[in-house]
Amino acid sequence: MPLLKSSGSLLTLKGLRVDEEINAAFDVFKKTRAAWADVYDVIPFGTNEMTRVLEVRKK
Repeated sequence: MPLLKSSGSLLTLKGLRVDEEINAAFDVFKKTRAAWADVYDVIPFGTNEMTRVLEVRKK
């Protein structure tokens, strides 16, 4: 997150355990000034498989 400017977002492709990973990284998010984290379930173009996208927004 240090490379993001204020109110920038980091998008990552994640797996089924994303909620556990967010909870485990809570202190890191706080230290790096994350404003919030949200998870989106998406089906990428050209596939039939769902994946999860994590968006973390910096303050």
